[in-house]
Amino acid sequence: MMWNQSKRKGFSGQKPKEDDDAWAMTYGDMMSLLLVFFILIVAISTVDPVRMQQVSQQLRESIGGKEEDVPTLKEIEQELKESISQLQIEEVVAVSRDKNGVSLVMRGESFFPSGSATLYPGTASFLNEVAWQIQKNPYMISVEGHSDNIPISTSLFPSNWELSGARAGAVVRYFESRGIRRSRMRIIGWADAKPVDPDVGNSTPQARAQNRRVVITFLNEFAERSVDSAYIPSQP
Repeated sequence: MMWNQSKRKGFSGQKPKEDDDAWAMTYGDMMSLLLVFFILIVAISTVDPVRMQQVSQQLRESIGGKEEDVPTLKEIEQELKESISQLQIEEVVAVSRDKNGVSLVMRGESFFPSGSATLYPGTASFLNEVAWQIQKNPYMISVEGHSDNIPISTSLFPSNWELSGARAGAVVRYFESRGIRRSRMRIIGWADAKPVDPDVGNSTPQARAQNRRVVITFLNEFAERSVDSAYIPSQP
């Protein structure tokens, strides 16, 4: 009888103080985890993909993984400048670098006949060098065609839109013939929508000559790994 009374008292007695506070610790842990989760989401949404790849590479090396030699865009810029200097084509090709990547600006009349999207045969040595750089590196490639504002209307090119896109396409097709996978490249035809100097536009013959160009950009963005490993680089 005494046992039953003490058992009932155990059920009806007041809980220890620490039991009442246990839920607060669990709640605090959950809120901390949620805060960390949202911080990670924000960080990932604004991360530089190239920098992320470099950090991942360093982590793999630190734990004994296979070392990968991924040149920076600055190093690619320097190599391209050296190649242009060796080919002595500084007057027709310029190199620049910004937050979007490294760009090669090709003067249109030096690579294509007027009103045509057929590359001059003499441009092969330069394009081969660019193709070699693309093969060595994992960056995505953008090729943009630009024109002046003088209208064109032929059976092949009803307007400057078609001509600028066709010139960008000719460069991409050449790279594809050198073994570059098409999924690594993008084609954009701007016609006269993006002059070199928006203030001057196409108001002078010199400005129109500058605006007739093709721009090849090593983007600040990596191609898919499966694509990069799908071909074997071969120097021209």
